[in-house]
Amino acid sequence: MHKTPILLVLMVLVGVTSTGFGDTAKIPASKAISIDLKNLDVQNNTSILKFEVQTGENASDVSASIMQFNISSLNISDTDIGILVLKVANVTKSSNATNLVVLMPMGSNWDEKSGYLSFIANIEPILNLIQKNDISQMEVSTNDGQVFDVTKILKEAKTKGDKVSFLLMAFSDKNYSIEFKSTNSDAKPCLLVMPYPSKENLKTNNTLPVSTLFTSTKMNKGINTGMNRGIIPKKDQINESALVK
Repeated sequence: MHKTPILLVLMVLVGVTSTGFGDTAKIPASKAISIDLKNLDVQNNTSILKFEVQTGENASDVSASIMQFNISSLNISDTDIGILVLKVANVTKSSNATNLVVLMPMGSNWDEKSGYLSFIANIEPILNLIQKNDISQMEVSTNDGQVFDVTKILKEAKTKGDKVSFLLMAFSDKNYSIEFKSTNSDAKPCLLVMPYPSKENLKTNNTLPVSTLFTSTKMNKGINTGMNRGIIPKKDQINESALVK
C-alpha cells in the first residue's frame, strides 16, 4: 500500500493548527553525508544532500545520501507514528519516467569524517533485509522523497540503541537527480513522532477532520491542485472559517 497520501494528510493536519494533535517530537538530523558511488568517495557537503542515477550507455548509481538522528531522548509508544520529512532544494528528472526514491535502514557506527569503507561496513542491516526478502523496512516514495513513514525502523532502532540512520537512493529508467537541504541549512531533515490521530484527536484543538478537508466545497481550489501534486498547503492558503464547523 502506498502510504504517502496518508502521510501528507497528517502533515496538513499538523500544519493547519497551532498545536497539531497530541505531543509531536521533532528531531533534526545530527549528521548527513552524500556518497559518490561512481568514484567511491564521501562528500561532506553539509548544506546539500544529493542522490542521483544515470541511465543509457553510462548507466550507474552516481550518488546516495545517508543521514543520522540521535533518538536517545525519544519515547515512542506502540501507537505512535514516525515520519521523516525532507526539504527539496532541486530536482532534475523526466516527466514521463518512473522516478523512485528508496529509503533503507543503515548502521550508525559512522560520522561525517568517516571514509567510504566505514559506510560499507554499516550496510549490514540492508543485506539482512535482502537475505530475508523483508521489504517491510524499505520505504518507497514517488513524490521525490519528501515524506517517509519510518515508524517500524524507529521502533526497532530504539530497542538497540540511541541512534538511527537512513540510506536514500534514487531509481529511475531515465536520468534522475534530487538535492535536499542538509544539516547545515535552514531546513534540516527532521523526524516527527506523534500519536496516530483518533476521532477524538481530530475533533479537538481545532484540528480539521480528514473528511472535512476533502469534502468542503468552499475550499480554495488551489489547495486541491497542490495536493494532487503532492504539495502540502500552508495554513494561510486555507480558508479556515469555511472549514471549521
